[in-house]
Amino acid sequence: MNFSAFPCLCRIEGLIQGLRVDCVGRAKPGSFVGSRRCEVRGDHVAAFIMKVLSLGGSTSSESINRRFARYAASLISEADVTDLDLRTLEVPLYSVDLEERDGAPADAQRFLDMIRSHDAIVISLAEHNGSYTAAFKNLYDWVSRIEQKLWSGKPMLLLASSPGGRGGATVLEAAKATFPRMGADLRASFSLPSFYDNFDAETGIRDAALAQGLRDAVDALTAA
Repeated sequence: MNFSAFPCLCRIEGLIQGLRVDCVGRAKPGSFVGSRRCEVRGDHVAAFIMKVLSLGGSTSSESINRRFARYAASLISEADVTDLDLRTLEVPLYSVDLEERDGAPADAQRFLDMIRSHDAIVISLAEHNGSYTAAFKNLYDWVSRIEQKLWSGKPMLLLASSPGGRGGATVLEAAKATFPRMGADLRASFSLPSFYDNFDAETGIRDAALAQGLRDAVDALTAA
């Protein structure tokens, strides 16, 4: 049967990294059933655990946005989540002269490779003076010089949070306008205002309406 030609109602089974996985649902190649990605393998559809790249757009050791992204990614059932600390990526301040002399730094390529090797992205942006943090923007600029559509068509959940009542709304709107042009398959966005009032490390989001809004955004990320 040619599964690539049409959606199918099927039981999907596979042996992935030593773990047997199965799911039941309407699947087509490249779609997700829950947290599993469906792909054609010969004459059958195989299911792979979704690999999610989680990151906060800040290099602060206490980044609330890294914490928020990690929490949101944890709501994806059975996903394999990579929690990226931007402090591990060292890139100099972008300069055309530096690029012409030395090319792109190795960690810019490493970030791009990480994007490409994951199935989905959960990113939460910190806002500095109404825009991206300097560290994130610098990395973003470097990687875009290697590949303009750096988000590589990956499904993305775009988040922002801040200690204040606007929840990084300005930077979130900027990213919503530009990330799709840079290759993001933007599935949903969500802003969490007043982080320290609304977020608890043990229980997550305290406000019921906000908590439901985030769950809806996570569901949109994995929808077929």
